[in-house]
Amino acid sequence: MEEDDSIFISSKEQHHSHPLRLHNSLLRTQGAVILVFVVSVLQGGVWNSAMADDDPGCPLWFGYNLQSVEVDSSGRSLTAFLSLKKESSIYGPDIQLLSLIVSLETDDRLRIRITDAEQPRWEIPPEVLPFSVPPNADVNTTSSSQQFLPVNPVEDAQTPAATHFIVSDQNSDLVFALHNTTPFGFTVTRRSSGDVLFNASAEPPRAATFLVFKDQYIQLSSSLPAGRSNLYGLGEHTNPTFRLEENRTQTLWNADILSSNYYLNLYGSQPFYMDVRSAENNVPATAPSGNAHGVLLLNSNGMDIEYTGDRVTYKVIGGIIDLYFFAGPHPEQVMEQYTDFVGRPAPMPYWSFGFHQCRYNYHNVHELEAVVAGYSQAKIPLEVIWSDIDYMDRHEDFSLDPVQFPLDKMRQFIGQLHKNGQRYGVIVEPAIGVNKTYGTFIRGMQEDIFIKRDGVPYMGVVWPGPSYFLIF
Repeated sequence: MEEDDSIFISSKEQHHSHPLRLHNSLLRTQGAVILVFVVSVLQGGVWNSAMADDDPGCPLWFGYNLQSVEVDSSGRSLTAFLSLKKESSIYGPDIQLLSLIVSLETDDRLRIRITDAEQPRWEIPPEVLPFSVPPNADVNTTSSSQQFLPVNPVEDAQTPAATHFIVSDQNSDLVFALHNTTPFGFTVTRRSSGDVLFNASAEPPRAATFLVFKDQYIQLSSSLPAGRSNLYGLGEHTNPTFRLEENRTQTLWNADILSSNYYLNLYGSQPFYMDVRSAENNVPATAPSGNAHGVLLLNSNGMDIEYTGDRVTYKVIGGIIDLYFFAGPHPEQVMEQYTDFVGRPAPMPYWSFGFHQCRYNYHNVHELEAVVAGYSQAKIPLEVIWSDIDYMDRHEDFSLDPVQFPLDKMRQFIGQLHKNGQRYGVIVEPAIGVNKTYGTFIRGMQEDIFIKRDGVPYMGVVWPGPSYFLIF
């Protein structure tokens, strides 16, 4: 057995690195945590009796090696193939061969894409995120002008194996370096300061730093400069601060749950963070304080993102690795570059910036009237009052509860709001109750506007009971 063929994770690392620590609703449903643990033990995630009693561990992963690299002559893109170093049966078989494509799409945006080299995998379709590549972007890695660089030493050749491969441009502050190590790794660095923005270099024997790529489990980890990284984003959660706390796991798994407690995952998933760096060793000239960059993982699958202050680790249950780096260097520039890529927010009407009042469980129209009157008595400006699903008849869209929210009373209420220069908003659900006497359901079937599976409308159970879902 080779010296590095047995990779273990120490007890000191298990809390933040062990993949069984997937969080919240991601694996909680129907006892999935127990199931995953049992499967892992049966497939090789077992206690290692050969290790010291004070350092228990379990074998994890072995990473990938560089097999071949092609660098475009422009230096703005490369294509590489990664071969599995050794199999690990935890969470299923590893994907044997991966493709890595790196492209400097603009001077301020770098893309790193890793996926199965032989089989297609789920990706966010362009119809969902219709971003466009700028005309001057050099993302075609099949150009006839390539540099074929040796990855391994060649017998009878004077040229040794290359140790790293670079993607960048003199006009860009982003520098990608692919490292021919065992296992492989890569870094993204800021040219102007030398600050390492993302460091996915393998650190043997720490298996938690190796790339893992299975059908339903992907793991990628980057070290961060301790004490200098300040991460913001990775929503949507009930965190106590905008700045992410260290030693916390951010679960991205959309959930319709109450948000009265901290550290809960909510309705949306935004796998984007901004890192605002503090000065390096209090020497601003080396790495200026306040420089920022953005990192987006374009992946719609459930994931945990562990942040320890000195490391960020993605643990994803499907899809591909599709990373985008935004150079900044100022926070507002990061957001400008990010929204230029994903799309700008729609222009908002002036009144929408006023104070809004909304909650679930307003029982009737009289409660709404009392709330509005209370704001007036307290001399608190109120721009909009909202209703949750309470106003509906049997939780059906485009309906009013005839007893608690009768049409005539609602017209009077809304008319008075408009006289006051105020507005009324209501929630509308995408789930349409399956009810053959319900006009909205009838029209939806006639117009064929429901999501289908195997040619028939997909049914779920939501507030109205059995429901179909609209195609947006």
